[in-house]
Amino acid sequence: MKIAYITNVPVPEKSTTDAHFQELQLLKDTFGGDIISAFPFSKPNSLIPRSLYGMNNARELKRQAKSADLIHVFSPVYYPYRYLKHFRHNRLIYSTLTPVYNPTPYPSIDSFIVYDEKSKRLFEKKGVKNVHTSPPYVDFEKTLSDSPKKPFVLLMASAPWELPQFESKGIYLLLEALEQIPSLKIIFIWRNILADKMQEIIFESKFSDRIEFINENVNIVDYLHRCNAVILLAKYASLVKSYPHSLMEGLLAGKPVITTSAVPMSTYITKNNYGVVLNDFSTEVLVQEITSLIENYEEIRKNVQLLDPDSFSKQNFLSFYTTLYNITLK
Repeated sequence: MKIAYITNVPVPEKSTTDAHFQELQLLKDTFGGDIISAFPFSKPNSLIPRSLYGMNNARELKRQAKSADLIHVFSPVYYPYRYLKHFRHNRLIYSTLTPVYNPTPYPSIDSFIVYDEKSKRLFEKKGVKNVHTSPPYVDFEKTLSDSPKKPFVLLMASAPWELPQFESKGIYLLLEALEQIPSLKIIFIWRNILADKMQEIIFESKFSDRIEFINENVNIVDYLHRCNAVILLAKYASLVKSYPHSLMEGLLAGKPVITTSAVPMSTYITKNNYGVVLNDFSTEVLVQEITSLIENYEEIRKNVQLLDPDSFSKQNFLSFYTTLYNITLK
């Protein structure tokens, strides 16, 4: 079985620290095949029209169409890329990493993969039967530790990759929360993109003494042990994966999490009382939810520490794709 994994995001400088590329590499290591990026440039940029994706390596995509038994396309959003025409005679799987709101089925696709149940139901309402929900996966073993008493430390490990995301990923909201909650400290884990901008923002803030900025390859476990909770804010669902790796890592480390209702994983968090969820993207609501978490911390932390260690396991993830690939190639 030869598989071509086509991704629509640029290859990161450190692929081992990128959630999506960790999954791609696991699939490649397990099933074999090639990873090809259809993104036209080496750096992320949301202004590039999706109609241009694949033009940079059309020859390679055509080669894969001739040689691969299976094409597996991964996209941050649901979009009918022009290059898909190369694969109209191939077995084709299409994975959308964020929620799908208007699922128009493409007839040449054998299986649609989503990461949340709401997207699956929307596909099914359109009469699509070959839609499946991928189990969430993170390469992280359950590891528990004590939490610091004071200050209350938040860990934020989902950095912006372009300037508008300083607003839409809640960086400015977090700085405003620091002003209103004197007992709060934040650790930011960065990935060497727009690091100078972030350092400038920290320097100009009044709270640099309560901010720790880490812009290097680190063992995330060390920082999870030092925090009380993990936070990931997203104004829009398309900004992050449906089940972000930093939130899954936080739960497996026994830490409550904070996120926004735009992130599908928020349903899972609320249902199990694993943290708090912002139903409005505002400083007022953020401060309310952080305060609520602080006040109810021990109860929520005890819930999180009972999490099944196999909740986001490699075994479940690979079992799903083994079955899917075998069925698709029949």
